[in-house]
Amino acid sequence: RILVCDEPTTLLDLRNAAAVTTMLESLAQQIVLVTHHLELVADWPRVVVIDEGRVVADGHGAASVAMYRGLMGC
Repeated sequence: RILVCDEPTTLLDLRNAAAVTTMLESLAQQIVLVTHHLELVADWPRVVVIDEGRVVADGHGAASVAMYRGLMGC
């Protein structure tokens, strides 16, 4: 019922990363995804950002990505 993905787009070119993204978004099951590819989760309804073992953001993808970028100084 829950699919856990650890960096599923690592080392993929843009076309194949997009294909993986589309496939993941089409699934009905809950997904736990670990990624550094921020574009992948920017539109997701819930994204959790963990920094040094603590949850520092838990919200819509765009807000969580913005928080992560700020945390990283980007």
